[in-house]
Amino acid sequence: MTALSETSQDLIQAYRLFFNSPAGLAVISDLMKFCKFRAPISDAKEEGMRQVFLRILQLSQLSDEQLIMLYAGRMIINQPEPQDE
Repeated sequence: MTALSETSQDLIQAYRLFFNSPAGLAVISDLMKFCKFRAPISDAKEEGMRQVFLRILQLSQLSDEQLIMLYAGRMIINQPEPQDE
């Protein structure tokens, strides 16, 4: 596996910063409904929408617990990341 380029790492960090913010979590909650995240797929358009949504989830690295809470309409409280010393 090749190492991520600096640009890719910057992009992943941007996804994490935005989508783990209160505004980003609100957007994910809305996209979850709009992209019919848990509904059966009926056509290629819906599959494309779901693929975009899954990319956002993958790059934002939300935990399964956070996704379940969002799907249930509950608020997520982010835990601060441990700091390197």
